[in-house]
Amino acid sequence: MKLKNKVRIYNFIPFTIIFFAVRYILSSNFELGRIPLVLITALLTVILAPKFIVLKEDGEERLFMKWIFIKNPKEI
Repeated sequence: MKLKNKVRIYNFIPFTIIFFAVRYILSSNFELGRIPLVLITALLTVILAPKFIVLKEDGEERLFMKWIFIKNPKEI
């Protein structure tokens, strides 16, 4: 499997887990309509989810993770 495909999977899985967790928390604690609930959840998830990227250095592809809770990107 190519590294770029792994990055897509790595971005998708945490996003969905955080999305459903935040949606459940918001829907159980606040009385929101369907559209505002989805918009607020999506915005919070984009902010909270880690981002995975592929960088090419010296002809070699390397996988990095950037997250709001970590100061510098980490190589994986």
